[in-house]
Amino acid sequence: MVPGGPSIRLRPLYSARMARGWAIDVPVVELASVAASTDAPQRLRASRGYLNDSSRAAALLRLLETRPADFGRAGAIVLGAEHVTPVRTDGAFATLVQVDGLECIDGLQRLRAIAEACATMEPSELACAVVRLEILLGDEREAARRAYAEADRFTELRTAQDSLIDCPNIARLMRADWEREQFDPRRGMVAGLSRETYTMAEVTRALASLSGPGPDIAHEASTSEGLEALWSDRASESYRTLFHPYMEPIGIMRAVKVWRAANAALESMPLSRRNAGHGKLVTYAPAIICWEACRFLPPRELHVSASEFRWDDAVETRVGYATLETADRLIRQYENLEKGRHKYIQRAPQLSLWKDLVS
Repeated sequence: MVPGGPSIRLRPLYSARMARGWAIDVPVVELASVAASTDAPQRLRASRGYLNDSSRAAALLRLLETRPADFGRAGAIVLGAEHVTPVRTDGAFATLVQVDGLECIDGLQRLRAIAEACATMEPSELACAVVRLEILLGDEREAARRAYAEADRFTELRTAQDSLIDCPNIARLMRADWEREQFDPRRGMVAGLSRETYTMAEVTRALASLSGPGPDIAHEASTSEGLEALWSDRASESYRTLFHPYMEPIGIMRAVKVWRAANAALESMPLSRRNAGHGKLVTYAPAIICWEACRFLPPRELHVSASEFRWDDAVETRVGYATLETADRLIRQYENLEKGRHKYIQRAPQLSLWKDLVS
C-alpha cells in the first residue's frame, strides 16, 4: 500500500490519460474489494461512511442487482490516486492499470453497492455492469474535494417532474398540434409572447378535478408533495387515470379552462367569507370545492374532439355559478360536521374531511 491509500490493479475495458488524470471504464467486478471492508471509508479518505439506512443507497444496490447494465450510466465514480501506471503484460499492449494511493472523492455508496452485489451474485450476473472511473492526480485531488464539498449548492437535483418527458403518453401530447397554446411538462419552461403555456402542475390539477369516483386523486394533486408522488409512479392507478393513451390537446385545454374558471369564482368570493371560521375551507382546501363543483361535467367526453357536450358554454355560464354554490354548501356542511373553532389549516386539507363533505 502506498501512503495515503490502498493499491489496486485493474483490467480496464478502456483507459485514457486526461488533462487532470485518467478516465477508465472497468467492469464492476474489478472493484469488488475496494469498499468491502468496514474501515474502507477511513482508508479511502471518504467524506462519509456507509449510509446503509439510506433509501438512495438501497436503490443503488437494487439497481445493480436488477438492472446491472444501467448501473454505470448515470455518472462516473471520482477517485484520487498518488500514481496510475499502465502495466504491460506479455502481449504487445498494456492491458492492466496499477492504481496506488487510492482515495474516494465521490462515489463511496456506489462502491459499497458494488461490494455487496459482488458478495452475493455470480460474476456472470454482473458481467454487463461497467462503470467509468475518473482518477485525479496531484493537486487536482484536493481541488476536486473542495468542488464536490459544495456541489449541492450548484446542482439542481432531479425531481419526478423531470422524468415526465419519458412517458409515452405525455411525449405524444408534446408533439401534438396545440394551435395558439403550448404544453411542456418540464420545469422552467415559459411561453413565447404570442403563446400561452400550460404548466404540468396546472394540467395535473385540472385533470384531477374531473377525475372520480372520489376526490382521492384531486386530494393527492392538491399539494406539491402529492404531485411529486403522483408523477413518480407512472404505473399507479392515479397516474394512469389522468395520463392515458387517449389524451388529446383539446381535452387538456377544456380541463384547464374549467379549472381556471372554478378558481376564479373562488377568488371572487368576499374575503370576509373566505377568511372567517369554516369559510377557510376555501383558502386551505379549494381543490375539494372545485372537484365537487365539476361533478356535472362528463369526464368521458373530455378528450373527444367531436363531443356533443358544450364545454365552452359550460365554462362561460355554469362552472362559476356551480363553484360558488358548492362553496357555500360545503362550508355549511363543514360547520355541521365539526362545530366550533379549530385549526382549519390542519383539518381542512385532510382527505377524510373531504370525503365526509361530499358523501
